[in-house]
Amino acid sequence: MTAKVPWYPNPDQATLLQQTVEAYRQGCHGVSGVVDTTHCLQQADLHTETYRPLWAPFGLRSQMAQSVIKTVMARYNSVLAHGHPWTRVPFTKPAFDLVCNRDDSLKAGAFSLNTLAGRVPIPFARQGMERVFDGTWQCGTAPLVHRHGRWFLPVPMTKDVAETDWAEIRQVVGLDFGINVLVTAYDSQGQTTFFPGRAVKVRRDHFKILRQTLQRRQTPSARRRLKRLGQRENRWMTDVNHQVSKALVVRYWGPDAIRPGGSDGDAGGHGAGPATGSVYVRVVVRFLADFASPLNWHGGGGRDCPPCTRSCHVIARGHGRFADFRGHRPAF
Repeated sequence: MTAKVPWYPNPDQATLLQQTVEAYRQGCHGVSGVVDTTHCLQQADLHTETYRPLWAPFGLRSQMAQSVIKTVMARYNSVLAHGHPWTRVPFTKPAFDLVCNRDDSLKAGAFSLNTLAGRVPIPFARQGMERVFDGTWQCGTAPLVHRHGRWFLPVPMTKDVAETDWAEIRQVVGLDFGINVLVTAYDSQGQTTFFPGRAVKVRRDHFKILRQTLQRRQTPSARRRLKRLGQRENRWMTDVNHQVSKALVVRYWGPDAIRPGGSDGDAGGHGAGPATGSVYVRVVVRFLADFASPLNWHGGGGRDCPPCTRSCHVIARGHGRFADFRGHRPAF
């Protein structure tokens, strides 16, 4: 499971985080140049070649230097594994991979983060995260994310659970994801539920045409509007994903249900959706898999959402078959 933890640094902490992320990116770019020259992907050899230089020019601490080497190696190995020819991998976007209990640790209700200036306590959103940090879950390496002025830490969490007793399973739900129909759910009682996506497709096409029009203008005002448009589309997509996932949780969630996702039965959604225009489908798959997990299901009364305690609705109005899932306001 992945726990998306929002961070709330003060202005001084946010500046320090940006400096640390930028130094980490520059370190990755420098090590990438060494790998491109030597074609060496052995950690021990790269450590001998780049560990000390990462300290002086970039000011990275010891654990950060180790993480930089591993990040660059993973990026090159991924390129080669996909059959691409050898080429230098650039690091142009901010990046900072945090190793659990080394770069970050939970102390006194805050994340103690390793930065260029030493350890800094960063407050975070604790509501809804009680189960994650109760000591029974193990966290892994997480990339620090900074988008639209907000900081997040998507932490991969693992926990040993008891093996499923198949004799107790009474409900099996299959989910198929698409474009014109966002989700088609079929359960073991022979009931089929459709979530139409044509209205979503039309609106996404509208956003696409509007972006193309603004990009052709090449003016400062057009670029500002493009930024606002992208943020608005992201908020809308998140809301649509939330509505569909909540409807599925209300209808099918229970301790005796199995939920295979996608056409190949993988709960992670691999292979779901066509190759062309399937970005939004993959977002839906990922959100559904995350929201329908025990980690993100915190209870809640009636049909109110656990995170936001508001009534939910489905993505389209005027469809009587979804009357059970619509809330007090329309989707659009």
